[in-house]
Amino acid sequence: MNTKPAICLLLLLFLAQGPLSGQTRNYKRVCGGRASTVVYSESEVPEGTQLYICIGSQKTWQVYDRNFNTLWWHFTDSSKKSDLTYRREGDEYVIEGVLGGKPVSQRIKSKGRLWCQNLPNVCGLIFSRRRKLDYEVFRPGTTNLYPMTATLKGSRNWGGSKACRVYVTPAGSLAKFWHCNYYYDPETLVFSGYSAIEGKPPLPLTTWVLQK
Repeated sequence: MNTKPAICLLLLLFLAQGPLSGQTRNYKRVCGGRASTVVYSESEVPEGTQLYICIGSQKTWQVYDRNFNTLWWHFTDSSKKSDLTYRREGDEYVIEGVLGGKPVSQRIKSKGRLWCQNLPNVCGLIFSRRRKLDYEVFRPGTTNLYPMTATLKGSRNWGGSKACRVYVTPAGSLAKFWHCNYYYDPETLVFSGYSAIEGKPPLPLTTWVLQK
C-alpha cells in the first residue's frame, strides 16, 4: 500500500502547528560553556506517538508505533538549507526533499534492524524490560544509515537525581571512535538527559538535562 499521501497530509498538519498539543519537555543543552534549550513535544495518535523536537535551527517531526518502530521522519534545518522526509517501504528507506539546497531522491537498503530514530524519548520504556537493543538510525540531515547498539549500564546521578544510564555506540569498528549516554528516570521512565563528545577531540562534552 502506498502510504505517501497519508504521510504528506500528516506532515502538512504537523508543520502548520509546530510543537504538538500534548506533553512538552525542555532540556538545557550545554556545550563549550554555551547553553541553549532543546524542546520535546509529543502526543498520542492512532498509529502510536507523534514527536516534535527543536534544537536551534533543526526541527524534526516523526511518528513511531507502539513497538517503538519509526514509521516516518521529517527533518529540517534552515541554516543548512535542508528539508528531508524519510519513510520505510519494505526493506528500503525512501528519502526525498532538499539537502544542502540540492534536490534529493534516494533509496537506502535497511540493515534489518528496528528503525528507532529517537531512542532517547523511549529508552526508559524499552530498557525497563530489556538490557540491550540493536537498532538503526539516520544521522540527522544526511542519507547515512548506521546500525547501533544500546546497552543498559546501571545507574548514576544525573541532573541532581538518580537516573538509569544507556550506553550507545555504532555497531562494529566505529564503536571505538564514538559513544554517547542517554539517561532516564527509573520511576517515571522519562528521558532525563544526554552526554557525548560531539565531534573530534578536543571538543568539549555536550550535555542535556531535563528542566523540571
